[in-house]
Amino acid sequence: MKAAWALACALMLPGTAFAADCDAEMPAAHQRIADIKARDPKIDALLKKKDLKGVCAILKTNVADMTFARDAMQHCMTGFEKNENVAALNANLTELTAAIAMQCR
Repeated sequence: MKAAWALACALMLPGTAFAADCDAEMPAAHQRIADIKARDPKIDALLKKKDLKGVCAILKTNVADMTFARDAMQHCMTGFEKNENVAALNANLTELTAAIAMQCR
């Protein structure tokens, strides 16, 4: 009984509570960041065509992907790396949200 209780407590510690989730979440987060980077040239092309509706659609998709990635990193990472990555994504999300608010209707 004590061993079962100890295992249950260990599974509730940060970094181990959702290990199975993190095995799926982190690769998905990295893929979403890669998807955002892959869409960057499309944004430039749409801006040249003055297709604001297309740009806004991509920016909104980027916000959704970046939010997923940030949440996964917040949930699965620890220490300095977590703080650095989450802070960078929060800053990018702030900029994207402001751009959408100003340019997209």
